[in-house]
Amino acid sequence: MILNQIIKNKKWYGINTLGIGLAFAVVLIIFTHAQKELSYDRFHSNADNIYRINIEDQQSEGRPPVSGIEGNLIVPLYDKFPQIKEVVRLIHPENTIITAEKNNFSNNQLFFTNKQFFEVFDFKLIKGNRESLFNKPNQVVISKKIALAYFGTEEALGKEIKIAVQYIYAKSGSYTVAGVMENFPDNSHFNAELLFSINNNEDINEYHTFAYLLLEKESNLTSLKKLINAHWKKNTKEGEPEPISQLMPLRDIHLYSHNTDEMDVNGSMSSLIILIVGALIVFLIAFINFTNLNYVQFITDLKDFKIHMINGASYSDLSRIIITRSLIPISFAILLGGLIAYNFDALSGSAFQLNISVFNTLWIALVFYLVFALSSLLPLVTTKVSKDLARSPYQGSKKFVASLLFQFMLSIAAIITTIVLHKQIDLVNDLHPGNEKSSIVIMPDVPYHMIQKYEILKESCLKHPEIRNISAAFYKPGLNMPYSYPIEMEGIDKSVEKKLNMFSIEADFFKLFNIKPLAGSLDMGITSSMSWENIAIKISKYNPNSDQVLEKLEQYNKEHPDFQENYILNKSALKVLGIKNPQDAIGKSFQFNFMAPKLFKKGQVIGVIDDLHYGDMFSIEKPMVLAAKKMFNSTFIAKIDPNRKAEALQVLTKEWHTLAPDHPIKYEFVDDLYEQIYFNQYKEMRALTLFSILSIILSILGMFALSSFSIQHKTKEIGIRKANGSTSLEILMLLIREYTQWVVVAFLIACPIAYYIARDWLRNFAYRIELSWWIFAISGVLALIIAILTVSWQTWKAATQNPVEALKYE
Repeated sequence: MILNQIIKNKKWYGINTLGIGLAFAVVLIIFTHAQKELSYDRFHSNADNIYRINIEDQQSEGRPPVSGIEGNLIVPLYDKFPQIKEVVRLIHPENTIITAEKNNFSNNQLFFTNKQFFEVFDFKLIKGNRESLFNKPNQVVISKKIALAYFGTEEALGKEIKIAVQYIYAKSGSYTVAGVMENFPDNSHFNAELLFSINNNEDINEYHTFAYLLLEKESNLTSLKKLINAHWKKNTKEGEPEPISQLMPLRDIHLYSHNTDEMDVNGSMSSLIILIVGALIVFLIAFINFTNLNYVQFITDLKDFKIHMINGASYSDLSRIIITRSLIPISFAILLGGLIAYNFDALSGSAFQLNISVFNTLWIALVFYLVFALSSLLPLVTTKVSKDLARSPYQGSKKFVASLLFQFMLSIAAIITTIVLHKQIDLVNDLHPGNEKSSIVIMPDVPYHMIQKYEILKESCLKHPEIRNISAAFYKPGLNMPYSYPIEMEGIDKSVEKKLNMFSIEADFFKLFNIKPLAGSLDMGITSSMSWENIAIKISKYNPNSDQVLEKLEQYNKEHPDFQENYILNKSALKVLGIKNPQDAIGKSFQFNFMAPKLFKKGQVIGVIDDLHYGDMFSIEKPMVLAAKKMFNSTFIAKIDPNRKAEALQVLTKEWHTLAPDHPIKYEFVDDLYEQIYFNQYKEMRALTLFSILSIILSILGMFALSSFSIQHKTKEIGIRKANGSTSLEILMLLIREYTQWVVVAFLIACPIAYYIARDWLRNFAYRIELSWWIFAISGVLALIIAILTVSWQTWKAATQNPVEALKYE
């Protein structure tokens, strides 16, 4: 009997199976993802007492804190504050070359750290003695992955690894493998594959350091922050900004920390909430559809139930029939949903990198069974409470209207927020420099010996038609420079110190990114040579032999033609300097007071550009001065023929290896790079798009089913109206109006909800779209069109039916 009922009402059962299946897949996927996101860094036994020190960025208003501190601020943390048990410092060098077994490797997942790392963190060691790690100088701990890649075996203890480090913190040399650790788990906010030793007393000057504190249990964080800030203030030199600390709990870093200079792209609690809410919307719509169609099925089977009651069946007997009948579509739905969930990574290109457990699958399936099976009894419970089985639950009931209203309210809100997310991502992409981002290749972390060969590489690459342009810059797109330096400029009050960020570029940078001046010129003219810069950089307060170097520099200047130092300012720099008209800055003398004072000569401002938006869009543009310093340009940039990408990459690789055969080339496309930076936002956009589509599909199915049922019960009314002279069009409009009016009400309710959600999400960005009225209007019109199309076919069929056919059974 149950099988016959399912075959007879296959349309209703099909809709329920599809709806529950999609809901089960979404809930299982999002629950698994949320479980992983909330587990970050909680596997450490000291997780509740580990904090990272951040520094508030006081140099630029509206900027997020910096994820780390200057190295010289760490020293007093070791013994001056009793609340601090241990201090771990992690230094992430750039532009490194690693040599093992006479092979050269490039690796960006390496850090210098002290021995306390292994006392504070619980990363698993599989080879070596944890207690004695880093007791000797020049030791390194490597991951199992690196051991296999470099040495072909996990038995790597005692092996030698050489590292060549560029720039300030020069810890180049040979290191002995003292330990092999398990690969870092996926739920760690940073990933280290090589850990090189430093000692606590080692002078690291001002190099940027990630500092982690292990505190005593129940430490007073407010008191500790005040003590640290007071000590730093006491030791701050006159005229320098006072560093202000922030203590970020380790377990909060992944979801709540979006600072400058993060180790990796963190997750986002707002993203997680959006995903959870989206999953809840899909579940609720599927649940509403299931409940409504159960009422429909109950009404259809009402005569059969009355016969059962006359023959002595109790409400318990009817309950067993209803539950048994509902278990079949629920079971098929869970199988369908499980199939989708377990293949979701393959279908979506590993959007979430899921590892769905059998346990989660089983208990979520059990919840679905209980919720949907028990909800199938609602029509029977309603009639039992009213003690009138003869009364149809449909008669005079507003439950269908309310559920339809709720469904479309959720769908419209999802559509609005999805459009907002797409428009914001479009704005972000438009603001970033470069109108052909998929054709711009970035070669980051260029080693110093290749920086010296830049001109040779550029000349050889431009001989090939696949390469349209080559330039270089200080750092790759998406990064934000955390430090600024004092400047002096003609016409600017010297009594108040002004600071700007320095961004070094090569002459063709503006042409490659199609950047035009607001005033002046972007022609950098003759720039300093590498040999001159190599001498000038050594004159600083950190070099005790600066006087001798200065003599050498002066001799060099006599032997070589002088050059003009030209500077270019961005629009934000003009605001800091109090200059309203860009033209007023042109030709003014300018001095950039870098820590190596001779590296930047006194020159003039030759041009002004709009804000570059070279970094991310989560914070406002920094006031910036652009100069041409070859030694700093550790990112090479190539614009290639978009129709010949493969050939262009082959050219870059070949020419690179000709000049640096022992150093592998690294490259990435700008559009991929920005997508990585906005990983959470792209994930939100794609997830919300998916949720919107699913919610619309489920709402359409629900409306289709309810309108079919409603029209079926209005056959007599339609026949009477036709007999009394109503036209088919009049009846069609009458039936459509019943549904469209509730869609309009749903739209009016959804708009303020969606506005609040969208406005809150947009606060993540320093530059954001306006929430224009047309976004809401399009969403409402789209929902209205969907509703009309869903019910039109059925209503037209009913409206054009012969009234004799409609009335002959009445």
